[in-house]
Amino acid sequence: MKELSGGRGCFQDNLLRLIAESRIIPIIDAVKPDQLERLVDLYYQAGFRTLEMKMDSRFMEAFVNIARRDYPEIYLLAGTCRSPRDIRRASFLGMDITISPVFDPELIKYACLHSIPYIPAVSNAEMLGQVITLGFSVVKFYPAEQKGGASFIGGLYPEYDVRIMATGGITLDKIPEYLKLDNVAAVCTSHIVSPRLMLDNNWAEIEKRVKTAERLLQESKG
Repeated sequence: MKELSGGRGCFQDNLLRLIAESRIIPIIDAVKPDQLERLVDLYYQAGFRTLEMKMDSRFMEAFVNIARRDYPEIYLLAGTCRSPRDIRRASFLGMDITISPVFDPELIKYACLHSIPYIPAVSNAEMLGQVITLGFSVVKFYPAEQKGGASFIGGLYPEYDVRIMATGGITLDKIPEYLKLDNVAAVCTSHIVSPRLMLDNNWAEIEKRVKTAERLLQESKG
């Protein structure tokens, strides 16, 4: 990833630094509380220090409690924040960054007004231009695979000088395509450990896939 040509302010530059250092951000999904604890530990032991969980997950509070109790250095991302209420709840729970799946000026306004770290989502160049005008240095591009994939995102640079957290349909084998791009700070994905694997309680395959993700993480950091 190339550096931005100019800073966007301390608040946004700090967000970009955290996302860029993370490189690969797993989205946590579990069907039982004991699975959640085991999965967080598995990611932690593999070197992941930034994890996301969707705000509508019934295990959100348990996720925060486990992470804060046992892994205080992990950064927690609240995904799928669709309303001011979601952003407010995520902040109350102690999440480090709130993220939307949509571009909504009202959510941007709310987060900025209350000084809550926030990353909006875009799905095309027009939206990207708007968030740059608003001073954002890092944005979520979603759904990445449906909207043209790595080739489309790569083609946005250098005209749109902002750094991207790519997410949406990105499988393990596609992660390197994104991370080699100058304008991609990180990939956020739920495809390392799928809900089906959790439902099947297939920990042999889960551990294998986390190991693969660990290798990709190490390679991305050179």
